[in-house]
Amino acid sequence: RHASMLGVVRWSWQLLSPAARKLLPQLSVVAGSFSLDTAVTLAQSAPIDAALALQELVAHSMLRAEPGRDRYAMFELIREFAATELPAADVRALHQRHRQWLTAWFAGLPLSTPLQQVRPEVPNLAAALVQAEADGADADAARLAHAAQTALSAIALPAPALAALQRCANRLPAGGL
Repeated sequence: RHASMLGVVRWSWQLLSPAARKLLPQLSVVAGSFSLDTAVTLAQSAPIDAALALQELVAHSMLRAEPGRDRYAMFELIREFAATELPAADVRALHQRHRQWLTAWFAGLPLSTPLQQVRPEVPNLAAALVQAEADGADADAARLAHAAQTALSAIALPAPALAALQRCANRLPAGGL
C-alpha cells in the first residue's frame, strides 16, 4: 500500500511546475505548519512566486491550506518524498535559514503576543533546536532560544528540544551567548 501511495506521489510530482518542484523539497525541512513568510525565506524567492507555487502545491494536494489561517501543512508521506528530492548539499543551509527566520520571527513578537499566534511555531522551534544540535550550530540554538524566551513563558518545549538546547548550551564557551 505504501508503495502504491508513493507511486501516486511520484506521478503528482511529475505534473508540478519547476517552481513548485523546487519549493516542495525546501519546505520538507519544516517540522510543522508554516506561513508564506517561511516559504519565501526557504525558497529565497519573491513572495508572489512563493505564493503561486504554494497555491499550485495545494491544488495538487501536495500541501494543505489550514482553514481560517494563513498557514500550510505537509502530509508526512509527502514530506518524506520531498526530502529525498532535496539535494544533500542544500539541507544544512536550509536548516540554517529556517533557524534564522525563526529567531527573527520570535525576536519581532511584541511582549503580549497571543498564545494562538505562537503555538503553531512551537513544533518548528523544537525541531530547529534539535537540528541545530545535529548541525553543531550551538550558537544558533542559543540565539533562537533567547529570542523565543518571552513567547514561550506560557508554553513548554518538548523534552527532546530542551535536552538538545541544554547540550548546545554546555558546549558554548563560558561567557558566550
